[in-house]
Amino acid sequence: MVVFTVFALVFFKSETLKWNHVAAFICLVMAVYFVFYKRLNSAGKIINGVAYTKTTGRHM
Repeated sequence: MVVFTVFALVFFKSETLKWNHVAAFICLVMAVYFVFYKRLNSAGKIINGVAYTKTTGRHM
């Protein structure tokens, strides 16, 4: 996303920033968040040396 942002700033330097550009950027950030949301929340926990998953509650 950093590369895309730098590219857009350099390539579209003559364009004026409007509200829809900001809205599109927020949508892109939210899309990345939702793509990785399940992966971030499905890590599971380790309690007393035993790993438990969120979905089953059983150890791995």
